[in-house]
Amino acid sequence: MFPRPIPKIHVSFEDPDGKGYEAFEATYKEIEDLLLPKVKAFFEVKKEVSNSDEGVDIKFSGFVTKEKIETMVNNCKSGQCECMSDTTKAKITDMHVSGENGNVKLALSGDISEDDIKEAKSYQQIKNKNSSKWLCSMRGNILSGIVVTLALIPEAIAFSIIAGS
Repeated sequence: MFPRPIPKIHVSFEDPDGKGYEAFEATYKEIEDLLLPKVKAFFEVKKEVSNSDEGVDIKFSGFVTKEKIETMVNNCKSGQCECMSDTTKAKITDMHVSGENGNVKLALSGDISEDDIKEAKSYQQIKNKNSSKWLCSMRGNILSGIVVTLALIPEAIAFSIIAGS
């Protein structure tokens, strides 16, 4: 069904159902302390920028696909991205993507330096400050998803009992 194995993050929590409010608070605290750091680490993309003889190399590791970096490069080449200023883009003569999922290298050729990339990163952060609210409140969104999932379990059980009769 899936084209490749799907990684799983599993953390067990004691079911607070039928217990007092304190049990729900304790489970909430466990989710914050145990699950959220694992989810954040799983989805983290690390970037290592360094100068090279031809320009700059950016090494991406973690939750990154080669296809996503290639798409980003194609968008940049066609002028569809706003990841850096036009001045910085003009310094780049070529972009080459290599590696494999989880460990991708982007080689930028031209009169570009590591400092230009750091400047582009801050430019992008200012430009995208309000564009991605989901990651800004990742904790709240994950906890909301867990609550909704847990709330639907009794409904699913009730439906299966009714449907099975």
